[in-house]
Amino acid sequence: VELTVVPMSNWDREMWFNETKIAWRHPTPFLRNEESLLAYVGMDLFRGTNMNIGFGTETPYLIVGSPWLGTSFLLEKLNSQGLKGVEFKAVNYRPTGSIYYTRVPQYDGQSCGGIQLMITDRDEFSPLNTATTIMLLINQLHPREFQWKADGYIDKLFGSDLLRVLAAQRKPPDHLPPQWLHDVLKFNEFRQPFLIY
Repeated sequence: VELTVVPMSNWDREMWFNETKIAWRHPTPFLRNEESLLAYVGMDLFRGTNMNIGFGTETPYLIVGSPWLGTSFLLEKLNSQGLKGVEFKAVNYRPTGSIYYTRVPQYDGQSCGGIQLMITDRDEFSPLNTATTIMLLINQLHPREFQWKADGYIDKLFGSDLLRVLAAQRKPPDHLPPQWLHDVLKFNEFRQPFLIY
């Protein structure tokens, strides 16, 4: 097969979607804006747990919560982590199912305490680091209530059992990024010859 790759004009790798001047069309009902799309990269991991991630609200992937989540101490712990490009706010919300969704949201119709992500700097924000930090802290603060889905789905989403193992070992959230740094560097080197832009 002879293949010709035609590079896209007027775009480069550093551009954000809004800088393209193309109208946003959400690819799913859950990805309604750029912030949800950016947060999705990490927050989707929560689908491997018993937490609601804003499904059934106007801010999917920008909220994580449950009926049993205590937000004040979690908020204090999150703010002490020094996560860049994001701020957190405690919220109360009630996920509500809709005819537009194919699945009923976790804790449908129940009052939930939660943490809302407010992305303040897209270039500094690390979706994966933020999501895993929130997840490990919730696991530490609510070890009886927080649960992994029984089918090992979190391992599939994360790509290994590392996140679950570190959570079981009660490791601090900052223990995880150095673990994956080697893989990131290896991948960046591997992909270099294939980059067009």
